[in-house]
Amino acid sequence: MPKPKHYDLVVIGGGSAGLTAVTIAARLGARSLLVDRESLGGDCLHYGCVPSKSLIASARMAHRMRHADKYGLESVDQKADLARVMARVDNIREQIGSHESPDAIRNLGVDVALGGASFIDEFTIEIDQSYSVTGERILIATGSHAAAPDIPGLDETGFIDHVDLFGLQTLPDRLAVIGGGPIGAEMGQALSRLGSQVTIIQRASRLLPREDPDISAALQNAFTEEGVSVLLSANPVRVGQGDGHKGIEIEQRAKKRTIDCDEILVAVGRKPNIDALNLSAAGIRINSKGIEVDDSLRTNKPHILAVGDCNGGPQFTHWAEYEARIATRNALYRGTSKRSMQTLPWVTFTDPEVARVGMTLDEASNAGNHSRIHEHRFPYSQLDRAICESETSGMIKVVVDKKDRVLGAHIIGPGAGEALTEWVLAIENRWPLSRIGKAIHVYPTLGRINRRVADEAFLAHGVSEWTNRLFSRFKPVQHAQTRRSN
Repeated sequence: MPKPKHYDLVVIGGGSAGLTAVTIAARLGARSLLVDRESLGGDCLHYGCVPSKSLIASARMAHRMRHADKYGLESVDQKADLARVMARVDNIREQIGSHESPDAIRNLGVDVALGGASFIDEFTIEIDQSYSVTGERILIATGSHAAAPDIPGLDETGFIDHVDLFGLQTLPDRLAVIGGGPIGAEMGQALSRLGSQVTIIQRASRLLPREDPDISAALQNAFTEEGVSVLLSANPVRVGQGDGHKGIEIEQRAKKRTIDCDEILVAVGRKPNIDALNLSAAGIRINSKGIEVDDSLRTNKPHILAVGDCNGGPQFTHWAEYEARIATRNALYRGTSKRSMQTLPWVTFTDPEVARVGMTLDEASNAGNHSRIHEHRFPYSQLDRAICESETSGMIKVVVDKKDRVLGAHIIGPGAGEALTEWVLAIENRWPLSRIGKAIHVYPTLGRINRRVADEAFLAHGVSEWTNRLFSRFKPVQHAQTRRSN
């Protein structure tokens, strides 16, 4: 039997994190191997970020056509041909995926193997039970998969998740969405705009429960105005099949009722893809969330690292990429760089968009290490560009400490995700809110809302009487001729 090929770095998982890791490794001259069970690109390319945002774009266009009178144009109301929409989604997925194909990665100098990977020991990986490789360093980036809730009758009745969703060719007339988090909110609104009658069933007391309460409430109002039914504090207790339809029995405020629908979309969470890795053979510890790692992304075996969804952290593509950059540096340079969640931003791509970074007012107040925490707000209804776009729903909320340093920013409105980056920098660099106000922001842009909230904060504080007295001593002297002319 031939001796296993040896690599400086073996990366298991060809999603965003794995691709980031081998790209860095290749540029550093490391001998690296990328292993993926099926194809490169991961959940983000095939069933997540790319297809969902493509679908959302089509749904947004349908919504604008339906409300074109708002822009002085003739409205067009039609139910979308989902097969044509999905064909567009497939084309976009193929276009973006071409940059992440095995040949494109091999051209970087990285070996690529397609097949299931499992540990034989802490340095040896078996691929498709056919051959083995060894790695000086091993990086696990296998991601996660959708989890189904334990609801009696759900499996027997049948449902779809975010993977099955992009295989649909016809719109369900009535769609029930179990879960009011980011996926449920995004896909529920998108399919509603394309023509389905959508009901979102949310166990929590509000949509997007990790967001600021005012932001969640504003999104629910937007959904209600569009005709998306949102049932809060609603617990699905049973699922069944009726005469040509499905039914979800829910308990809400001690009362039971049944929601009839033609299809059920489950969007309630994810589980790490680690079961097939045979981690015990390598002696790698796991917990209820996934693979145990420290802040340098190392497992209990220091030469084995784990990044992204498989280690149970925040389930975002950009977070997985961020961790991959840190882990690859630590693997190849034996460094001690550490991750920090303090400036983790995220965006929910509903319409209006929801974006946040840092702490909410309640979170900052409860942290115990800040005093005189307060927040400043500014509405999109007073932002000139938003008025020009006829998209005036939404607001920005910025949380600051007693020295006016930014602790968190929360936005709901058009372009919220694009405006968020400035606040990431502010928190990362401990900037006061006034620093945002000093920067020149192009007029008229949606991002100008950042400067407007800073201006409002300055005006709200006002100029102290002591400051006025001080600066009055330095006012320019008025010339006699000017006084006579007055």
